[in-house]
Amino acid sequence: MGNRFLLGLATCLALAESSAAFAQVQPVTAVNLWAESPVPRSGSTSVEVAVRLGRAGRIWYALYSDSAAGVSRAELRRDPAPGDAALRRGQLVVASGDLGTPVSIRIEALRPETTYRLLMTGEANDSGPAPPDQGRVLSFRVTLAPRIRSGSFQSRTVRGSVGYYVYIPERYALHPEHPAPLLIFLHGIGERGDGGAQLTKLSKHGPFRPIADGRELPMVMIAPQLPASLRQWPVELVDEVIAAARAGFPIDDARIYLTGLSTGADAGWAYAMRHPEKVAALVSIAGNGDPTRVCAMREIAVWAFHGERDTDEKLEHEQRLVEALNACTPPPRWPARLTVYPRAGHNVWTETYDGTGGYDIYSWLLEIRKPLS
Repeated sequence: MGNRFLLGLATCLALAESSAAFAQVQPVTAVNLWAESPVPRSGSTSVEVAVRLGRAGRIWYALYSDSAAGVSRAELRRDPAPGDAALRRGQLVVASGDLGTPVSIRIEALRPETTYRLLMTGEANDSGPAPPDQGRVLSFRVTLAPRIRSGSFQSRTVRGSVGYYVYIPERYALHPEHPAPLLIFLHGIGERGDGGAQLTKLSKHGPFRPIADGRELPMVMIAPQLPASLRQWPVELVDEVIAAARAGFPIDDARIYLTGLSTGADAGWAYAMRHPEKVAALVSIAGNGDPTRVCAMREIAVWAFHGERDTDEKLEHEQRLVEALNACTPPPRWPARLTVYPRAGHNVWTETYDGTGGYDIYSWLLEIRKPLS
């Protein structure tokens, strides 16, 4: 599929910076310092670079705005002070036992979509001969990614472009070699659009809303936008989205989850019945489906949410689905759950996705792993 999810991988960083760490620095000689990674990896709020020293000693580093220029080695080694041009400073002690292993310089709590300059220098603790690169300063330019990115792919199902939002947590951006849980969000009828400028509708409701507000969630999330010409989610389109996500990022096949609201919840039920082998769990909010086919999804964990006074999608519709699933023989691996919000109408997704309803669907999802044959 052309132009697969442009995931622009990110990284994270956390190095304790205490004034005590700068005390009693011994005079040392220069030592070879090099970066293990060609460039630092950057995320939406953090940056990391793996480095090594050739001999036991220290590495000093400092983070500056992109406009910083002419920073000297002596400037890098000085203690923090009022009016310091450096945004962050720190140092690492490299023991002789660590010489064969890269160490990470990690800085976090930075501004998304901002460019910084990271500089570092190293010195040895011994008085041996200085290496040829004495006084070397490494300099890297790092641009942090937005928390939510957009993209598009060509869909055979709709015979055209489908836009999407994607969110990658810092932990998986930092370690893209580690398979990540995947949550696919299917929106309702009101969020359909052109897959471009109208993608902003996808952060109005659903799990991308708390992400846009700054919350970190421990899973990759993708929200495709249904073209405005369609009124229902084709099952084949949902399948294309999952296939493209798996092709574009290391996904844990045992933890692929679906969630949807209203029309998107209907599609979640339909997809789980058609492709039960591909999904570990479904969170349905104000959904409906065919209870005669529900036993096909006995291996899928289900948690449904509905408003007691929903007049757009009657509560009894989702009740029938949950009851039918729990009545299957053999019974479902995980008993299906139904949470009813008293006196609530159709929109119960806001409190479900942001947690103000008192339920943590994200922790529940992460407990579900699909047995893989």
